[in-house]
Amino acid sequence: MQSDDKFKEKIEFENALKLRLFEIDLFWKRSWFFGALLIALVGAFYKLKTIENPLFPPVTVAFVLFITTLLQCLMNRGSKFWQERWEYMTMNREGSLEIELTKLKKYQDPDKGEWYYINGSILAKGENIFTRSRRFSVSKLTFLVWDLVFICTMLNWINEGYSLFSSNPDWTFTIKISVFYSLLIGYVIVFWTKGKVYEGFKKEQFDGVDLDQLCENYADNKVV
Repeated sequence: MQSDDKFKEKIEFENALKLRLFEIDLFWKRSWFFGALLIALVGAFYKLKTIENPLFPPVTVAFVLFITTLLQCLMNRGSKFWQERWEYMTMNREGSLEIELTKLKKYQDPDKGEWYYINGSILAKGENIFTRSRRFSVSKLTFLVWDLVFICTMLNWINEGYSLFSSNPDWTFTIKISVFYSLLIGYVIVFWTKGKVYEGFKKEQFDGVDLDQLCENYADNKVV
């Protein structure tokens, strides 16, 4: 019976590890997809800027750019959640199998753990400050890049809208643009609220709980 449980835990560990790597792969694939879409939209925006009386004014493409980059910023954070979900499940199954792969081993000396030896090994290579590897959070740097792009597209949309409406007092045109924005924003709101796009954490469930200890217990398969 015990061997059957260990076999089941081994399968769960292997699948959790594969799914964690799968989520990491999807994180980058989504970024590449939205990056290509962003380039296409930027090209369309500047092309429309050179056309007199285009079918779609540049401000509409600027708005789509703004929404697209906003959704990419949200998707980055969603990808990180699912990656971390499988990461902690992997550590939990490691604890049940009594192995160490993704976790960092602890030693008798509290000041020395796996990172102590890993960092020492990296420094032992003697590389200069320009080529030495650094412990950056790659996902958070990706967040930063896309957040900056989002801010730029938002400011560009605001600037385009202000320039267009200040130089074009035609109320018919203003109404058309307003209807366009209303339809898009209305669709996003309905989709967001009815499609369960976001399911937040219930923080009240963790009131008075030592989250560090809770995380450690789960990772070591000592859930209490």
